[in-house]
Amino acid sequence: MNTTLADQKAVESLIKNIVAASNDGNLEELKKYFHSSMVIEGPEFQERREGRDQCIQHHEEFHRNVKIRRFEASDYQVNVWEDTAVASCRFEGQLETGGKIFNDSGRDLYVFSRKDGKWQAIWHSVVQYKHGQ
Repeated sequence: MNTTLADQKAVESLIKNIVAASNDGNLEELKKYFHSSMVIEGPEFQERREGRDQCIQHHEEFHRNVKIRRFEASDYQVNVWEDTAVASCRFEGQLETGGKIFNDSGRDLYVFSRKDGKWQAIWHSVVQYKHGQ
C-alpha cells in the first residue's frame, strides 16, 4: 500500500466534512465533495443513485422525511493506494420519521479518487446496518 499519513488525514477530514454537511442539511457543500459520477448504494444495496445531482437529491429527500436527533461517527479507517482511497467510519444515531424514533448504527463505507491533488467521493454505501426502535 503506497500511502502517507497526510493522505490518510486528508481523506478522514473529507469524511468528517461530508458527514457534517449532510447532517446539517448543507447540501450545497456536498457538491464540492462529490465527484460528478458519484454513486450512492443504499443499505443492503436496495437503492442506487448515480451522478452528483442524484446523490444530492438523495440527501434532500432524506432531510425532508427524517429528523436527525443524534448522530455520532467514530473509528475512522482509511486505506490509500496512490490516487484511490477506501475509508469507513462507524456511526450511531437516533432518527425521527413519521412520528417514530429509530436507533440506527452501522458503518459508512466510501471510495475516494484524487485528481489534480483534490480528493472527492466517488462511491458510498452503508454496511453492517442496524435499524430499530
